[in-house]
Amino acid sequence: MSDISPEVQALFDQHELSGDRQLDFDELYNLITKVDSTITEDTLQELMDSFDTNYNDKLSLNEFSHLHKMVVELKKEREAKA
Repeated sequence: MSDISPEVQALFDQHELSGDRQLDFDELYNLITKVDSTITEDTLQELMDSFDTNYNDKLSLNEFSHLHKMVVELKKEREAKA
């Protein structure tokens, strides 16, 4: 059974435009800025580098699901402090 939520799967599918079943930086940036509009390109590149476990400069659905979870949690923490 997959631990990837239908929402995360849908986000991935909507933004994976190249057809290679992976998100490149531009696809990821367009997607993540909809989740958290305050994220910078530099921060996102650092995150992508951290979650790109096979070092191909793209994120698979599984890699993306881990990054997405962390971004959502960080956003909630920031909002709770505001």
